[in-house]
Amino acid sequence: MKRSGRACMCFLNPDSDSEDETYSRGSNEGEVQRRDSVETPPPEADVVLMASAMAVHRNNEKREKERERHKLREREKHRETERQRERQRHTERERERQRQRQKERERQRQKERQRQNERQRQKRKTK
Repeated sequence: MKRSGRACMCFLNPDSDSEDETYSRGSNEGEVQRRDSVETPPPEADVVLMASAMAVHRNNEKREKERERHKLREREKHRETERQRERQRHTERERERQRQRQKERERQRQKERQRQNERQRQKRKTK
């Protein structure tokens, strides 16, 4: 196995010519057998590895989908919150308009009362 800080994955590609293979060819037959049994996994190991890799891949996909769903839920929550705020703002603006209209009506009534009162005074004075 090459010592690069990572585990040797040469058993995944048996056609590769790694340093260990060259070294083992120069060794005696007993050592070659021992090395071979240590480094070469049983034939069903690649099936297990493949199943394991597929499981990891599926889990990663599930996690990614869940992250996406979570992001979408969060976005929708934010949108709904913003819609609610906008409805509240709209309602508040409408209430404020109603108050202003009411105040204006009240001012108009007050002015009209003053005019009426002034007319009444004028009539009394002229009598």
